[in-house]
Amino acid sequence: MAEKRFEFAIVMAIYNTGDYLNQAIDSIVNQTIGFEDNVQLILVNDGSEDNCGEICLGYQERFPDNIVVLNQENAGQAAARNNGFEHVNAKYVNFADSDDFFSLNALEEVYGFFEEHFDETDVVSIPITFFGRLNEGHMLNGKFHETRVIDLNDEPDNPQLHTNSAFIKSDVFSKYDFPTNVISSEDVIVLTKILLEKPFLGVVNSTEYFLRKRFDESSTIDNVSTQREFFTDKLKDYYLYLFNYAKENKGDVPKFVQYSLVYDLQWVVREDLSILSPEEVEEFYHDLYEVLDFIDLDVILNSTNFTDERYRQFLAYLKTGDLHTEVADGDVLIKIGDYLPSALGSHRIWFDIVDIRDDRLRLSGFLNSIIDYRYLSIQAIKYVADVEVGRFDATQVKYTARHDVYFLDKLFQYKFNFDVEVPLKKGEISKVKLQVTYHKDANNKNFDSENIVELFLRTAFTTNVKISELSKYKISKDNILYYNNYAFNVIPNSFKSHVKREMDSIDLLKSQLDNLDYIQNEYGLTNDDLNEIIKLKQYYLATLPYWRGKTVYLFQDRINEADDNAYHLFKYAASQKDKIKKYFVVSRESKQFKELSKIGNVVEFGSKKHKLLMLHADKVITTHPYDSVINPFYGDVDLRPLISGLLNYKIYWLQHGVTKDNISSWMYKYEKDLSLIVTVSDKESKSFLEEGYGYDESIIQNLGFPRFDNLQKKDKKQILIIPTWRKYLKDDKQAFLESDYFANLTSLLNNFNLVREGYKVAFKPHPELVKNIGYSDERFIDLFDIPDNVHLAIDESYQDLLNNSSVLITDYSSVFFDFAYLKKPVIYYHPNDDYHYEKSYFDYNTMGFGDIVKTESDLIDKLDDYIKNDCEMEDEYKKRVDEFFTYTDKNNSKRVYDWIKKN
Repeated sequence: MAEKRFEFAIVMAIYNTGDYLNQAIDSIVNQTIGFEDNVQLILVNDGSEDNCGEICLGYQERFPDNIVVLNQENAGQAAARNNGFEHVNAKYVNFADSDDFFSLNALEEVYGFFEEHFDETDVVSIPITFFGRLNEGHMLNGKFHETRVIDLNDEPDNPQLHTNSAFIKSDVFSKYDFPTNVISSEDVIVLTKILLEKPFLGVVNSTEYFLRKRFDESSTIDNVSTQREFFTDKLKDYYLYLFNYAKENKGDVPKFVQYSLVYDLQWVVREDLSILSPEEVEEFYHDLYEVLDFIDLDVILNSTNFTDERYRQFLAYLKTGDLHTEVADGDVLIKIGDYLPSALGSHRIWFDIVDIRDDRLRLSGFLNSIIDYRYLSIQAIKYVADVEVGRFDATQVKYTARHDVYFLDKLFQYKFNFDVEVPLKKGEISKVKLQVTYHKDANNKNFDSENIVELFLRTAFTTNVKISELSKYKISKDNILYYNNYAFNVIPNSFKSHVKREMDSIDLLKSQLDNLDYIQNEYGLTNDDLNEIIKLKQYYLATLPYWRGKTVYLFQDRINEADDNAYHLFKYAASQKDKIKKYFVVSRESKQFKELSKIGNVVEFGSKKHKLLMLHADKVITTHPYDSVINPFYGDVDLRPLISGLLNYKIYWLQHGVTKDNISSWMYKYEKDLSLIVTVSDKESKSFLEEGYGYDESIIQNLGFPRFDNLQKKDKKQILIIPTWRKYLKDDKQAFLESDYFANLTSLLNNFNLVREGYKVAFKPHPELVKNIGYSDERFIDLFDIPDNVHLAIDESYQDLLNNSSVLITDYSSVFFDFAYLKKPVIYYHPNDDYHYEKSYFDYNTMGFGDIVKTESDLIDKLDDYIKNDCEMEDEYKKRVDEFFTYTDKNNSKRVYDWIKKN
């Protein structure tokens, strides 16, 4: 009897995906078309080192007539797929990935379409939906607006790049194989060859292929650009190979091939060439320009599948070799060859900071442009009674987090970050507009009338600025600032004017109740969201007479915890009789909530009272100055655009720990706009003046940490272990379990030599370790096997643990500063150099307060030395403590609080 021929064969190349493989296979086994009668599954174990082989054999035992299991030494996905295809006995074939899955109706839907259009097409595709790290549809899903057969000669801008979401006639595929000399692009090569023979693509929109984007970015596609071959060999063996193949077989390169490869090319041009040698860079550009010779300029200009318009512009620039500006009709045209991607007049100025401080209007923001800085300047122009009375030049600021954009090794977009201040006079009515000036000679200091083009651009607000299109006014002691027609208007502050502006603001929000499509699309808000804020603003207006003129301070550590610098400063501030209304903000579930009620006013985070207090707050004093922590209007639904103008508080950052690394990638002025950064050392203070932060020197104050005032050198014979976190492990259980971080920490906690007679061992996990993993109920800390003789100190406060411990073992956690402040011994355990922050001024070898050990055995030996010496810190490290900390007088809280009151 002849061997049964199936309708579908799914070839699955498998390598170390044991955590995902069951889901992938089950989505095939459970297909509505009927697995046992219609589907052949070929599992190719490509030298996996995990449990993939066992999983495959388990399924084969259940379905011996349907499933073929092949084992091979690791040779890569292309070789595994080719090996698998040799065993295909089916009408149609697909090459699914082993960490993805299908909708359960996928094969049934594809089969019905293929049978109906069998003579028209050799390839049928279904949409891709990302899940995991991303949850969205693939951008090439646009072609699935209806189920049909696409004639690629008539509609060439419909790339099909994946064989995991495509089904191919097996007889057609048998003429080809996956090339093994390219990385990640073998799908495009084989699909392009097939479509060159019959340029008709079937698309079915009634089902999906779900493609996993791993949290640890460990898949082949995530890591391919870190390899030299991605740049050098790929251009030759993928792009140039396919273009030459098409030309040799069809006489020219069809447009659909060009559209496919120009889409794919955008992932190359956004990469960094720094891993290449100068010779390799030269070779890369030679090949890249040869690739562009095969691509028509109109394909670049008309492709609808660029993920970023700048990629189109950059490829057009490389294709034409020309980028220039032309002045015409009072504007500055930006041209790439004859292509006009934009004009300076169509740009926007974005604002990050709009505020009045000390009788000065402060404006900060940015302008993005592919025009070089040298050609541009920004001025704030002040008008009184529509007469210009002053021009104030903006200064340019460099930020680590918002930097110029390079494609390959070429600077292509300039980020003009700016600060400007405009002096205001008491009682004066004025207006301020920002002007951008183009300097023809590339000298932005030359303002000769023949050299400049002056433009007023449209303006917009980032989500962090405390003003918006829906909350357009702000209050200061002497002035009211409101935004209208791209200008900032300043009028004297009075109770009557304040009430009028707020009533106008409420009316504006009420008007949006009839414009919900705009609110939903622009801000993601609903009718309920609008009504909530309208009611709050009405309550704010009703209570304004009581709060007007009062001074309100809000103190806060984390949302759910109160045991850091803000807590200790609040205890001091609550004892001061200064007529300031002071509140500590924390979740009612916090164990410190009742304790704080005995000290002073405590308010529940996110409550109606908290929200009202935020509208009246003058100063927010916190260890965590992020809107996600301090702002009750920021959450799953972002209500800030509806209320931002009423948020007039200044933020005083007490710090969570001593800053020893360069944190300018996230603690920058344009988002946080801090009014104080408290430090403990002159060296630490100077580090915040490095380029990339953007803060003024005046707000960086070496005053000492309030929590240091309550540190006590008790000795309860306790060994304390406090590691910090690794950002690259966030939300990925598998990456965590496979990490050196987890392995080293597990080994240390289970080392029987760690426990000493007469000493306890306490392990204080980082807050990230006690958070849930993604959306699961499991925590990272639950993955540890912690022995009974190690106390898991989740609930104990840091200060109690530091006070009561004899020796500290840490990796990079800044708690070692608190411990060293008490002149108690520190051991730095650095088995791996895997910390995520860029180094700054602090050098562990020359400034650290203890020995650095690389191995667990050396750590135990060092611990032995301390135990024998009654845990006494060495004189060398005591001297470093004295040199580092400015204050040890227990007056830090007083210094900090006095400074905050004056500023």
